[in-house]
Amino acid sequence: MDAEAAYLFRHALLRDAAYELQTLTARAILHELALRVIEELFDEAEISTMAEELADHARIAGARHSTSGLDAKKQLAGKEAAYLSQALVAATKRFDHPAVLRLCNRLLEHGSVGAEEKARIGSERGNVLRILGRIGEARDSYEQAAELAEKLGSARYGAKALNSLSALCVLDRRLEQARALREKALELVRRDGTRSELGKALGNIGVLDHAAGAPEKAESAFRNALEIAVETADGDSERLWLTNLAIVLEDLGRTEEAEQSYRRACELAYRLGGAAAAAALANYGASLSARDRPEAEDVLRKALACAKESGLHRWEAVALDGLAGILFKSGRVKEGFAALEKAVRLGLELGESQLTLSFRSHLAHYLAKHERQQEAETQSREVARMRRRLGLPAE
Repeated sequence: MDAEAAYLFRHALLRDAAYELQTLTARAILHELALRVIEELFDEAEISTMAEELADHARIAGARHSTSGLDAKKQLAGKEAAYLSQALVAATKRFDHPAVLRLCNRLLEHGSVGAEEKARIGSERGNVLRILGRIGEARDSYEQAAELAEKLGSARYGAKALNSLSALCVLDRRLEQARALREKALELVRRDGTRSELGKALGNIGVLDHAAGAPEKAESAFRNALEIAVETADGDSERLWLTNLAIVLEDLGRTEEAEQSYRRACELAYRLGGAAAAAALANYGASLSARDRPEAEDVLRKALACAKESGLHRWEAVALDGLAGILFKSGRVKEGFAALEKAVRLGLELGESQLTLSFRSHLAHYLAKHERQQEAETQSREVARMRRRLGLPAE
């Protein structure tokens, strides 16, 4: 056997047994060597794809440094935290919720992560728990993040946590409490935030106005948020507020203005690419579909292609759900069921309870409409079960 192949194993169990035979010190030395070699041989882009693995190398390598090697131990702990943060960014972009939750937990427990960063990560953790339908845990995570931010005097992360708590109140239809939280967040940002953060806080007030059935107020808030996004060259926020503005304009019956806003959002999203493009196209396609516009299918298929190309299963599912409605309306029933069933599968795989609930409700509706009663009843029971688990009232 040549030198390069000397440590290849024919079976994973044999590899694991060989690893277990190493002393803890020997393991730590090997992990530190692996970390150093990978950092030297690979470029930044390649390293970012194995960030969590590198964090593990750094963690185990740090275990061998005693009190006499505190500097080396501290350096490795810092590397572990930095690689965990890189891995968290990547997992968030690909909507890998279990990975995001795991990485948030590791960073929150890590001694090298500062208190302000922990306040930010606490809010991110809450976001994932909310998406997964674990509302009580999400609320706890947001409250802890808000408390930590308040102790630090961090307006930025305090506002972020308060806005997230407000979103939970909106789900429960506790709109007065939601408004109080968002106005407190706005006050924090006005006092000690950036212009970009102010724009986001104003936009969040608009979301609440829309939920409360006040579209005129929502329009004003979204226009103010949009102006700041343009001023600060925050393309993703600009795309978001343009889309929200379009939804409100539709509610107000101003379809031509809504169309212009959607188009601007899509043009901007194409430049941003990835999730932004998929999200904007999916929202625009849904709007066109609701108005029975013939171009709706083409827009939704573009959203689907964009989501697949970027590996964004969340937006793939959203586009499939919208496309299913068009397929059913045009008599392509078999394709409609295939699209909707795949949307449900993706929602379940992602662990996105609220999205899956929406898709399942649509599936139950179309099954009943096409006289597949037994299957419709099965889906309806699942919908009822999910609504109870999410603390939502029965339909």
